[in-house]
Amino acid sequence: MDLLNLSASLDNFFWGKVMIYLCLAAGIYFSVLMRFPQVRLIKDMVKNLFATKSSDEGVSSFQGFAMALGGRVGTGNITGVASA
Repeated sequence: MDLLNLSASLDNFFWGKVMIYLCLAAGIYFSVLMRFPQVRLIKDMVKNLFATKSSDEGVSSFQGFAMALGGRVGTGNITGVASA
């Protein structure tokens, strides 16, 4: 098996239905294991997001949220362009 066939096989596996189902199963498993914190704690999340207190380092909760979101979106854009 040459390198091109190996690369194509790995690509088909990682971008195929098997990995989609594995990621979906992992998400459901951890949601059940942690008792659905994304739904159960949404009230606390919104309250903490808009709290005006800043930490000792000077970063408020909203600024931390904006930095984390910007990092994820930026990384997603780079990854999307690279995979396209």
